[in-house]
Amino acid sequence: MNKLVTLFLFLFIFCQLFANNNRDITDGCDLPESETTSYLHLTSDGSVLYKSLYDISGFQFDVDGATVNSASGGDMEANGLIGNSLGSTVLAFSMAGGSIPAGCGTLVNLSLSGEATGLSNIIVSDAFGSQIYFEYYEGEVDPFEFAQSSQQAAYFFTNVRIDDQSVESDDWVGAFCGENCVGGRQWDTSMCGGGVCEVIAMGDDGNDYSEGYCSIGDAVTFKIYDSSDGIYHDATPSEDIPWSVNALNFIDCLIAGDGNCETELTDGCDLPDSDETGYLHLTSDGAVLYKSPEAIAGWQFNVEGSTVNSASGGDTQAAGLIINAMG
Repeated sequence: MNKLVTLFLFLFIFCQLFANNNRDITDGCDLPESETTSYLHLTSDGSVLYKSLYDISGFQFDVDGATVNSASGGDMEANGLIGNSLGSTVLAFSMAGGSIPAGCGTLVNLSLSGEATGLSNIIVSDAFGSQIYFEYYEGEVDPFEFAQSSQQAAYFFTNVRIDDQSVESDDWVGAFCGENCVGGRQWDTSMCGGGVCEVIAMGDDGNDYSEGYCSIGDAVTFKIYDSSDGIYHDATPSEDIPWSVNALNFIDCLIAGDGNCETELTDGCDLPDSDETGYLHLTSDGAVLYKSPEAIAGWQFNVEGSTVNSASGGDTQAAGLIINAMG
């Protein structure tokens, strides 16, 4: 089995493990870019965010699942529009011909009663009374839903594949204990330390929300979500490591479908890029490949499962370093 030896800074890993990845939209400028469509989004605290291609002179919408007690503030009030609410409907207009400039921000702040689920029946007009095309933006939906627990373990995977193809940056990996989803993350390796991502598997910390989550010794299983077709694939790790609290588990490969994990690296330049982390990799024919962000003046390692008869050649010998092998 191929071994990828990763030289991580422990503090960096620890901070990455227990960071809470908040995917809530908090600024209208975070809404999607489009040359044809403008967007509204209702946050959990009642702010209506917007991104508009054109100046807004008036708007109307319904709040689904809630009653609007009041509508005030935001760029509506700052630009002289008057907001009114009746039941679940919000209406805003200007008596003096004011308008909200094209752009993005907070349109209006709502006080709500009930559990709002979104906006519908959206009508937005420009200074000439022509309708501007708006859509309600739901936000990114995590394909794996779970509660954050104080008991956690990390599973790092060097390679994640569906059949013979590495997953795309918008695909996801989910972790399960039994039938319960206990973790999940988008597998965008450009956002992970050294190009190696991890999924955090949550454990049972005694609270109701974590009932049925992992306990010490439980088997952890995995699924891969293929965002291109919306399909969940059962995935098999190259090594089964039971769950334990605060564990850092490094596994070569996670595979779904008919592929295999034995993709042989043949050049050190194919190892992950990193400004902070150096990598070693042992090939099946005994070559130790490397990629280092710094000059190397010496090194030492153990070869797992084998006795080293000799060590020679490579860039070590070319640079004049002396090589010794023992055991």
